[in-house]
Amino acid sequence: MAPKAIKTGLYVRLAQKSDVPVIKRLIEGLAEFEKLLDQCHATEPALEATLFLQPAFQGTTVFILELGPLRDQALAAEEDIKYEEINLSTLEDVQDDKFVSAKDKRRTVVGFTLFFPSYAPFSAKRGIYIEDIYVREAYRRNGLGTILLKSVAEQAAKRGSGRVEWCVLDWNLNAIKFYEGMGAIIVPGQRICRLTGDKLQAYALAPSAAKPGVYVRPAEKYDVPTLKLLIQEHAEHENSQHSTATEASLEETLFQQPAFDGFKTLILELEADPSAVQGASQISEALDSSVFISNRDKKSTIVGFTVCYPSYSTFLAKNGTFIEVLYLREAYRRQGLGTLLLSTVAQEAAKQGLGRAEWGVIDGNVTAVSFSKTTGASVLPEWRICRLSGEKLEAYAT
Repeated sequence: MAPKAIKTGLYVRLAQKSDVPVIKRLIEGLAEFEKLLDQCHATEPALEATLFLQPAFQGTTVFILELGPLRDQALAAEEDIKYEEINLSTLEDVQDDKFVSAKDKRRTVVGFTLFFPSYAPFSAKRGIYIEDIYVREAYRRNGLGTILLKSVAEQAAKRGSGRVEWCVLDWNLNAIKFYEGMGAIIVPGQRICRLTGDKLQAYALAPSAAKPGVYVRPAEKYDVPTLKLLIQEHAEHENSQHSTATEASLEETLFQQPAFDGFKTLILELEADPSAVQGASQISEALDSSVFISNRDKKSTIVGFTVCYPSYSTFLAKNGTFIEVLYLREAYRRQGLGTLLLSTVAQEAAKQGLGRAEWGVIDGNVTAVSFSKTTGASVLPEWRICRLSGEKLEAYAT
């Protein structure tokens, strides 16, 4: 006899500090599912101290998924991110008493998602990165994970975001098939490099990679024309990427919209005569056009940049940083300048007590993979990046 279906109220809402004990239990359930329980060190005090530092959608944000009694839909729309009435098969939840909602004791917490703002330089648009999405085992195969994912996509589209990204384990073929079916792409060949804990500290404290006549500084509005050229070069270097960034969109998203804490763009400059820098390539292109002359002093040459934004490690309950792009103009590679940019980011991360620094690398780029490993970073072999963007994001959100 088929299980009886009952009509249930489904609620998606913003987490609050009183949810921390349940969030910790959900995180532990996620770690067990991903076979990473030994890497889960989140505590209630750490979660409470790190999850609510910025307003929702401006920093790390958590949605709580709950089931409970039906209620007035108009009232629910005012209080919750989403409310639906769904038909749910009767089931046995042996842990029901451990997941009582902190907002309404009649509701049961059945899942969560944690995400934070990201940035896509090629489109000059803000985005959202979903760090984790989890539904408790007793409630799976009821479409609840889809509802959580769609709730994030709706918020992204509402805010004009250019993309939503998340990771999936390559052995989770059912999830990959589902994501591709909804319009997401599995970014080909890209892997995540992760530098954490003692190895992050060690890399940050290693002997300085600084070179005479080489400077790393925060980008300013007057750098926008050069940043646009660098982004276009980088897109060409990536082959499959196309840049639609304009000077106006870069200025708006990098400098005019409210910046979220930890979001930064760094410029790498060489002194007025690049050939005078020890180890710099003696290539005529290195001295080429005035388009890369710094507007800071009208003398120095801009040779690279990096964009990074704040991330969050659920298992560590610590903030981190994600390096979206680290790019050097071709004539200046293999001179240790990329190391200088990366170590600058790592030093700042260590100084702020962040739990990790991450960046992407193409697994076919042997040089980049090898370099990443020399920093002490782990290249995560099982993770794949999923991306929902543009018209497909709009379509999925509606």
